[in-house]
Amino acid sequence: MNLKSLRAEVFLGRGEKEGFGRYTKEEVNERINTSYETIFLDNNLRFALKEANIYIPVTQLSVAATAGDGSITVDSTVGFGKNRRICITDGENFEYPTISSISGLAISFSPVLEDDYAVDSYVVLDEIFLPHDCGSLSSARVWDDEKKTLKIHDQVIMDDLYPKRESLSEYPAELYRTGVSTTSDGTAAAVDTTSTTQVSLATPPNTNADYYNGWLLINQTRTDFARISDYVASTPAVFTLETAIAAQVAGDTVDIRPDLNKFVLVPTPETAFYLHITYRAIPPPLVNDWDVPHFIPHGYHLVIVYYTLRYLFLLDTNNPTSVAKAGLFNNFYKGFYNKLAARTNQEEGEVEAFTTKSIE
Repeated sequence: MNLKSLRAEVFLGRGEKEGFGRYTKEEVNERINTSYETIFLDNNLRFALKEANIYIPVTQLSVAATAGDGSITVDSTVGFGKNRRICITDGENFEYPTISSISGLAISFSPVLEDDYAVDSYVVLDEIFLPHDCGSLSSARVWDDEKKTLKIHDQVIMDDLYPKRESLSEYPAELYRTGVSTTSDGTAAAVDTTSTTQVSLATPPNTNADYYNGWLLINQTRTDFARISDYVASTPAVFTLETAIAAQVAGDTVDIRPDLNKFVLVPTPETAFYLHITYRAIPPPLVNDWDVPHFIPHGYHLVIVYYTLRYLFLLDTNNPTSVAKAGLFNNFYKGFYNKLAARTNQEEGEVEAFTTKSIE
C-alpha cells in the first residue's frame, strides 16, 4: 500500500471522507508517518537493525607547527573534511580547531594554535557522523577487535559537558553524542545531471577531493536527502550518495549541509581504525502519495493504519464510542503486529527472541 492508500484506509476506518472529516489530509499523513516510525523504534523490530563501518582517521604532522599558526601540514588528509572539528595533540597539549579548508596535505582551521607542536604530533578526527537513518545506536566496537566494545552515551549533551578527551589511547573507550547543525555551505545550487545515487553540479563548490564527505545533500525540489559518501572535485562536480534518494532531474535545487548529528570519542585515539556500529534504523518518511513503507512486507501495511486509528480515536476521550473504537483498533493492531513480528523473525531465525516481547 502506498501513502494514498494508507490515508484512504484511515479515513474509511473513521467513517469519513477525505476533506470532510475532523482531520486534514496533511494531519493524517503526519500521523501515519509518526505511527510508522513508532512501530520500529518503540517495539524494537529485529529487522530494523542495521550495521555500518565508520573510518576514524588519524594522521601526524609532517612539519612542526607553532603558536599562532592557522594551518598545518600532515602526512595524509584522507577522511578529513570541511567543518569537521579535529584534535591536535602531542600527548600533553590538546587543541580542538574546526577545519575551514583543505588543500593537498595542508589543513587550515580556526581558531589558530595556542601552543607549539613538533613533527609527528597527532591530528585526529575524533567526531563521527552517524548514518543518516540512525534512530538509536545499539552497539559500537573496534572492527578488528571484538573485545574492544565502546560504552555509548546516546543522549544529546552540550560539548562542554562530556568528559575531557585530553588523554591518548590506542582506541577510545566511550562515545558521547553531541549536537546538530543545519547551516548550509553557501547558497543552493541547481542540479546539472543526476541519478538517484549520484548528483552532478555544473560548478564544483570546492576543488579539494573528499571536501564534502559526510555532509548531507538535500534536494529541496524533491524534499529528500542523503549523506555524501564521495566527492569528486571535477567540472561538473560529482557527489556520490550513501543511499539512493528520490529520482531527480536537471534543474532541481539542492543544498549541501554539514550533518553534525555526531558522537565524540573518549579518550582521543592515536591509531586510525574502523568503528563497527549496530543501530536501529528510522524508516524513510512517506512524503508522496506513491511512497510505499520500507521494511514492512506488503501484506502487513495495515499495521500502520490500525496504529494510526487507535491514536486518533483515543484523542476523543469524552466520546464513549470513540474510546470503544480505539480499543477495537488496538486489538486489531496487536493481532496484526504479532503476525508481522512472527513472519519477519521466522525469516530471520529469531522467532523466540521476538515473539516473547509484550506489546503494551
